[in-house]
Amino acid sequence: MNLCYLIMTHSCLDVLQSMITALRHPNVSFIVHVDSKYEGKLPDFLNEDSIYLTPERLSVQWGGLSMVDCVKYLCEYAHSLNKFDYYALLSGNDYPVKSGAVIYDYLDQNKENNYIAGLALPSESSPWIQGGYRRLECYPVFLKILRPFFNYGAFISPAQFLSPYCILPVPAGM
Repeated sequence: MNLCYLIMTHSCLDVLQSMITALRHPNVSFIVHVDSKYEGKLPDFLNEDSIYLTPERLSVQWGGLSMVDCVKYLCEYAHSLNKFDYYALLSGNDYPVKSGAVIYDYLDQNKENNYIAGLALPSESSPWIQGGYRRLECYPVFLKILRPFFNYGAFISPAQFLSPYCILPVPAGM
């Protein structure tokens, strides 16, 4: 199994380097998108084997549609390389609580599982106010853009996919 971590970062590249070091494995690669607003020199570790820097640097606004655009761009770029079987999306400020080998082995042994879930809003199973529907009201600019395209009763907010509540709990045996 060839696993690729898709990483969006905007600062703290020393944290990113520590994360990549912790997640390293012979069958793991990293595709890193550094926000265009980052003005520092890009460190040399981004040129190492198995690390791909995206050719284009987008300007990403937290919680905005540009985050979705960046995720889409990362996925398209990764797919164009035609080298990977599975992808995992991370922020440049994430840090693993298990070693890269433990995470890789777990994912390799559980290839049939999907770790992304979505639900129509409002939903009784949502931990958010008004069954998650309130989240739509918190992104008015986003909704103005998409209003003509969606029936809000079945709308799944991209912000929901980027929240910690969409990550499934790790089984006790991992």
